[in-house]
Amino acid sequence: MSVNRERDLDKLPPIAVDPKEMPPLLPYGLQFNLLMPTRDVSLTDGQYPICDEAVPWTLQLELCYLQFHPTTWDILKEDDQIDERYYDALLDLCARLGDSVYEGDRHVRLREALVRVLSRRLRRWGRLYVLHHAREQYFRQQLALHPTWSVSDVVMSIPLSEEYPPVQPKAPISSLWPLPMPHPDAAFQRQLIQVTIRNYEPHRLFDVESVASEATYERLWGTTTKKSDRRPLTAFQDLTITESSVAVPAADSFPVASSATATCSRRHRDRSDD
Repeated sequence: MSVNRERDLDKLPPIAVDPKEMPPLLPYGLQFNLLMPTRDVSLTDGQYPICDEAVPWTLQLELCYLQFHPTTWDILKEDDQIDERYYDALLDLCARLGDSVYEGDRHVRLREALVRVLSRRLRRWGRLYVLHHAREQYFRQQLALHPTWSVSDVVMSIPLSEEYPPVQPKAPISSLWPLPMPHPDAAFQRQLIQVTIRNYEPHRLFDVESVASEATYERLWGTTTKKSDRRPLTAFQDLTITESSVAVPAADSFPVASSATATCSRRHRDRSDD
């Protein structure tokens, strides 16, 4: 993908699923403490820590993951790759323009385009897709550590976490369809449980709270309401990056500066009741 025309800056490329229409199935603590720290490095968002350690994949997460129909991940992955290619094309355009990138209104339009595509990716990841990414990362790590292992061996070795209770799946394997579009195969669609923004609550994954995640949540949204009180607005609150957190790069600079960075450590996962 290339961005050569001025109009390419004003409209994101088409994708199959608008993340705004996806049900928010990942509670904030789970995102913050376990999943989003494993995100792609291009997804700059200072609210989440960065983790260079082993992906904390567990049997509880595996059981939740298996409830979703596999085609869910194929569609979301293809959409995310489209957005990633568009993002890279914007950076290539910045490099080609050199210092002229700052002339006229092009600087503002490039920054707005970067904001739009990164916001769309962050919403997709935060609502569900990071679950798939974290699992893929975990499997890659384990297969690299154990060259003789098969995928089945990795599955059999997934640990049961003692930091949060066992999970009882609420739906059969491969039965949940969380996308606001029909399954490509109509025969499958009749067998699936459609999960939407209106009925998602029973299928929302478990939360993993910590002092850090609670403090970050309250800082971002200015609330002292606890998750146990259901936080009615949480479902539709996505932290989308703002223009102030995105800088249009010079030709020889790194593309996007995060508003903050953090190192993933055990203290991010300290239980709030410790």
